[in-house]
Amino acid sequence: MKKLTLHLTFLCFFFQSGTAFAQSSQEHLSRGLAKHAAGDFNAAIANFNQVIKINQEFSVAYFCRGRSYAELKKHQEAIDDYSKALELKPHYPNAFFRRGISYHAIGKYKEAINDFNKVSTIEPNLKELYLKRGLSKYEMGKYREAIIDFNRELGKEDEPNTEIYYYRALAQYAQLNFGGAIQDFDVVIEQKPHHRDAIYYRGLSYIRKGHLKEGCEDLERAEEMGEERAAIHIKNRCNLP
Repeated sequence: MKKLTLHLTFLCFFFQSGTAFAQSSQEHLSRGLAKHAAGDFNAAIANFNQVIKINQEFSVAYFCRGRSYAELKKHQEAIDDYSKALELKPHYPNAFFRRGISYHAIGKYKEAINDFNKVSTIEPNLKELYLKRGLSKYEMGKYREAIIDFNRELGKEDEPNTEIYYYRALAQYAQLNFGGAIQDFDVVIEQKPHHRDAIYYRGLSYIRKGHLKEGCEDLERAEEMGEERAAIHIKNRCNLP
């Protein structure tokens, strides 16, 4: 949220400064950004509404309001605002990116990928672009393509990003590459020792690879952490005479 505030505050310097008209709009915009940063998204939307009421051609106001709608899980409203921002400013990479995230959130993975593809042609180094596109491809069952995107995002990271490793591990598991999945789950668990899902799926990967001892240890640990799905596997694979 802080990054959004700084980014959009910077943009405001280019917004018709020096007139009462612009000053009023900028005041509402600044208040909206502050409310968004504070987590008061409804109040932020009310302020962005005022900006749009004053200037219906200000793309940033629609983008900001879309961000606040997205935080409230009102993704269709967010999509509508991002689309309006893009209508006013066709080469707006952050609007494509955020619209893609909202499309993903409502299960429209093809539309999400289309938006992420557009970002890749405008601003290919945008942070988390390939992670988000990879997640949409993963949800569509395009595991090989998802892994390629996850690899590309990891290539931009200075420190291990556990989210990328986790989803790459799941994609490798889905492709029956259990050894690769275990390696990625290892990274996740090293960084986050109580990541229950990573422990659970590493256990399944070990079992599928034929390492029952390690697999059962992980499944028992996951069950202790509250993973209910582990019980059936422990019963069928671990508690054998």
